[in-house]
Amino acid sequence: MSARPGISRHARLLGTALALGLPAAALALGLPAAAAAEPAGPATEPVCAILAARIARLPAAVRQRPDAGSPDPGSPGSESTAAWRRRVIAAVEVEAALAAEARALGLDGAPDWRERFSRRRGALLLAALESSFAAGVEVEPEAVEARYAANRESFRSPEKIGTSFILLALPPDAAPEAVEAARRRLLAIRAEHAAGERFGVLARRHSAAENAPRGGAVAASPRGGLLAAYEDAAWALRPGEVSAPFRLPDGLAIVRLDNVFPARELGLEAARPAIEKRLLREETQARREAALAEARALWPAAVDWPPGASGPVEIRLAGEVLALEDLGLAHRPPRLRERVAAELDRRRLERLAEHRGLAEHTPTAAALAALRESMLAAAALERRVELLVPAPGEQELQALYGADPRRFPSPERRVFEVFFLPGEEGALRAVREAAQRQAAAWRAGTPPAELETWGPITRAQIGGTTSPNLAAVAFELAAGEVSEPVRLERYRRETARFEAEGYVVLRPLAIEPASTLPFEAVRERLASAARREERERAASEVRAELAAGLDLDLALSRFETCPLEEPPSRRPSRPEQLP
Repeated sequence: MSARPGISRHARLLGTALALGLPAAALALGLPAAAAAEPAGPATEPVCAILAARIARLPAAVRQRPDAGSPDPGSPGSESTAAWRRRVIAAVEVEAALAAEARALGLDGAPDWRERFSRRRGALLLAALESSFAAGVEVEPEAVEARYAANRESFRSPEKIGTSFILLALPPDAAPEAVEAARRRLLAIRAEHAAGERFGVLARRHSAAENAPRGGAVAASPRGGLLAAYEDAAWALRPGEVSAPFRLPDGLAIVRLDNVFPARELGLEAARPAIEKRLLREETQARREAALAEARALWPAAVDWPPGASGPVEIRLAGEVLALEDLGLAHRPPRLRERVAAELDRRRLERLAEHRGLAEHTPTAAALAALRESMLAAAALERRVELLVPAPGEQELQALYGADPRRFPSPERRVFEVFFLPGEEGALRAVREAAQRQAAAWRAGTPPAELETWGPITRAQIGGTTSPNLAAVAFELAAGEVSEPVRLERYRRETARFEAEGYVVLRPLAIEPASTLPFEAVRERLASAARREERERAASEVRAELAAGLDLDLALSRFETCPLEEPPSRRPSRPEQLP
């Protein structure tokens, strides 16, 4: 491959010096890095930190060794520590050469590059700030013992039972004949179970309860945790027994006692790890809340919401005027007010990290330097590849699009007016009834006083960000139709559960039907997909050309004193799979 016009090897090595902290004398005098290498001495701690951060940003295939633990160093696919070190430092030097080229060409002055770097830099600073909240937090043994003594009851688990039930729905005022028919049917179901049919199968087949798909199972509960009639029937059983039919508010039921969990108490030493973790989390959270209060005081914000459900939203953060687009919320997602508040807090905390000087701390400074060099290298590599493999022309892109436009579907999008009524888990019935009254008034022509606007939003977006059943309701409504209240839930990763937060009522304002995306909407996607293999091959050739021009022995000697942590090896599952 012929070399393209570009900066000299001397300039590339100078860029390496800039990136990895080689002596300032070499930069000031414009000398090659080799000229200043000998008197420089061992690499400094910041240089080693930047090198480690640069290696961490390399692709996993470059960072990892194929089989670091091979018992036979000479076997195919094995790689010694020295060879691994040589390979990754060569990759870092190539990235540094590309980054130096990007600086020489002024690519770091491009507005789009600066915006991307600023966004990623802010995220990195925010992560450093979050880490700082937990730094230096220690839990004294006395604090653990005091928490245990003050909350001893919470470390006692009362006796619990696990049950399953089958419900046949009946209204409260059901006729005696209907009640008797349900009782006989339940006795027949109980007889089926006694004959060998599994209770869960029978519950899925016959039960009218919401938990029927789960085989009628009810989570383990102590006395007092369930309806009195249900508990009276369940606690009188032995494991495996099924009760006689009994009355519940929603119908007639039978219950099976599945398990009995004896009462137990967790001792101090057994509870210590959990208490320490809780105290650490509380102290970390207290530090975070204090930092957030400080940031809010330093950078106050104000939001002007439009009087109606739509219209521009004006946001001011410490004198800076922002729009929803600036916060990445142009599509007006669900819970817009909360999302705006969260985004403003995120920006405040980024500023606080800068204000506290975290960018100057060695680990963060090294990570920021590595981020900058990595992004510059990517920009320079992209420019070289564009010169070697020009982007496809308009006619080629039009032909690719015209071959099958159906490959680019545009899903249905809707804009909703939304009324949300929050509520706690124990008060959801009252919240639902209040939401039903509000929905009825809305249908009669009296809309709620406070409405939000969601959208334009797709079925996948509304289902993924709120609750599993909301999308099904929202996308079945006709334009202008007011929905019944829908239970809005939040998924908590810590407990792997959906938690109820309240009820929402929706009314579609506008419906954009599913269609095919126009050419202009997919032009960039087509351009990136076209000639992808050629571009990847060109990128490999550019890296190989730069690697061939490196003085790798110089780089290895420069970083000889830097301890590098090797990533885990990618060991094949069977020896015969080795290349």
